[in-house]
Amino acid sequence: MKNHNLDISFLKKKARRIASRIFFEILEENKKLGIATPVGIAGKIYFIMPDGKILTEEEYLKNKEAPEESQKKKFK
Repeated sequence: MKNHNLDISFLKKKARRIASRIFFEILEENKKLGIATPVGIAGKIYFIMPDGKILTEEEYLKNKEAPEESQKKKFK
């Protein structure tokens, strides 16, 4: 088996390009479906909403619970 000297930085750039393309395809599909896309950045979770807003995990969970509360009030 031959030992090929591959430029690791080239492979990293290529992998980043592929991952970036896949992420944007997922983002567009989720936008069409009307669902949020979770993203991990620097150890924190953010959600990219279909309308383009970026929410922290806490904000997302608060907004997700809020419509349920308003639905309960309608039925009382």
